[in-house]
Amino acid sequence: MNKYVRTFLLEWQELTTFFMEFLMKLLNYPLQVIILYLVWSFIYSQAEATEIASFSLETLLLYFILQKMMSITLSSADVSLSVERDITGESDTSLVIYICRPLNYSLYQLARSFAPASLQVMLSFTILLGVSLVFPPLSFITLNVRRLALFFVMMLISFVITFFIHLIIGYCTFWLGEAPRWYYYSLEALTAGALIPLNLFPLPIYQLLMLLPMAQVYYFPIAVFLDVEKLTISSLSLFLAWPIILFFIAHLMWIKGLKRFDAQGG
Repeated sequence: MNKYVRTFLLEWQELTTFFMEFLMKLLNYPLQVIILYLVWSFIYSQAEATEIASFSLETLLLYFILQKMMSITLSSADVSLSVERDITGESDTSLVIYICRPLNYSLYQLARSFAPASLQVMLSFTILLGVSLVFPPLSFITLNVRRLALFFVMMLISFVITFFIHLIIGYCTFWLGEAPRWYYYSLEALTAGALIPLNLFPLPIYQLLMLLPMAQVYYFPIAVFLDVEKLTISSLSLFLAWPIILFFIAHLMWIKGLKRFDAQGG
């Protein structure tokens, strides 16, 4: 376990350049949120409604603010390109080196990706809490520590789900020669609640989407935090089951993929 902790700490030490990059990304999101607010304000005014699918305009704005912050945090869980480069030998450290070392490759990648994510979480919530002091619709965040703590835990689980999804996509390189991550990006935008909350879809589509792991990435944690979705035994069980299911899928793909792996070297 110490080797994974050391990997985490080494990644943390290399985050000086990343820190400024992260801040620039964070400063870019207010413009997107303002545009979303203007668009949805028009939609609500045309519909002459105070709520649409349990979302008031203020709650919907909070949804997109939290979604943008989560998207920055979860971006470090996208290890598909790193895995692809290790398998194809395009990286500085070939997969052979990891195989020869006494470590679990999946846990190694998890430790590497979790270092920037931990920094992103701290910065995101520091800014979020600061904004909540001057923006009334966000003030309930600072007043409900239990709900905030629950959201922290759920975001951590969402990170693990996102990580294993991208790890599986990376392992597809064993069979396809590359990771089909671009196809997933398009699918995730629609099925994870990045474009619109999932409960705005027709009921049959919404019920189907809620069974998929992508719904647990953005929509479900945020909707529970905003009290749009209730945290029932069945929904919590599904939320906790997906990291386990994805872990076993990734582990099986790793075992099968190594049988197809052909290391070339001089």
